[in-house]
Amino acid sequence: MAQTDVLIIGAGPTGLVLALWLTKLGAKVRIVDKTAEPGTTSRALAVQARTLTDQLRQWRKCHHGSPERSRRSGS
Repeated sequence: MAQTDVLIIGAGPTGLVLALWLTKLGAKVRIVDKTAEPGTTSRALAVQARTLTDQLRQWRKCHHGSPERSRRSGS
């Protein structure tokens, strides 16, 4: 089994964003969740607008480099 630096319990919005951030920082993460398959609905009772903005910014950094470059390219 591969080395894990951080074990995240729960694959809800908070756990997934934490995994993104830690992975971007170079940590090896493992997510453990009580369900065996991906969810088909949101588990969040409410999500603040700033949370969505931060999640989008982190997603863009992970997948496209800097958020500024992604914004300029229209993605």
